[in-house]
Amino acid sequence: MPSYSELSVYISAHEDDWQLFMGVNAYNDIHNSSGKVLFIFTTAGDANSGSTYYQTRENGARSSIRFAADAAFSPPATPVSGTRTFNARNIAYWQYKNTVSYFLRLPDGFPDGSRAGSLQQLFEKKVPRTSALDGSATYEGWQSLVTTLEQLIRFELGSIPVLWLNTADTDRTKNPNDHSDHYYSSTAAQQAVASLRCNKALYVDYASSGMTPNVPTSELIDKSGTLAAYTKVMDDGGFTDRDSWDDGHVAWLSRNYFRTVTV
Repeated sequence: MPSYSELSVYISAHEDDWQLFMGVNAYNDIHNSSGKVLFIFTTAGDANSGSTYYQTRENGARSSIRFAADAAFSPPATPVSGTRTFNARNIAYWQYKNTVSYFLRLPDGFPDGSRAGSLQQLFEKKVPRTSALDGSATYEGWQSLVTTLEQLIRFELGSIPVLWLNTADTDRTKNPNDHSDHYYSSTAAQQAVASLRCNKALYVDYASSGMTPNVPTSELIDKSGTLAAYTKVMDDGGFTDRDSWDDGHVAWLSRNYFRTVTV
């Protein structure tokens, strides 16, 4: 097994979040040969549209990661996939080169968190539990989700000395009007690493589209490539009207705003 000096964790509520909001840093982390990159997708990103849609989105996320990893370390490799159990919950994983991705497949809560079983409703105790859409796991209360994430991160961290968490900023003054799933995925992740020595990069998501473009051309090309790889899979799957390659989504590609909290 490779010996890594750093684990970079990217928490995405939906399968195109890391490319849009954290893509510059994720791409660069994948290109760090001494680093390991962990992607955790908390929701299925299903928008209440069924399994074919969310499975296509997962394939799109995998395609994005392969694009970045193959640009860094060629030739292509053979992925490894399966299920791992943390806190008695089964979670699908997919490993490719120096990356590993986990898919919790919880219900997409809608932008305002109003869907039954959303992360926000679980946090606010409006529902006693929530379950993965594929029936793989049920989380009895908020803490069971946090504990599961902590065990997962600890497993992937192992003896790696440096840990970075990349996630949406939960400070509403710095990251206003974001998706409910973004806020509460971040809340769960930050609670999960609370007992670990962890650096954090906290991102501006939706609101960054109104900020000054700040991504250099070379990094914009790389970031755009990850979203294009996702979009191609969505188009091939018949979701050309929901592929993230529209003016609203593309506006985020030229922005990369985050603050760091280091230990």
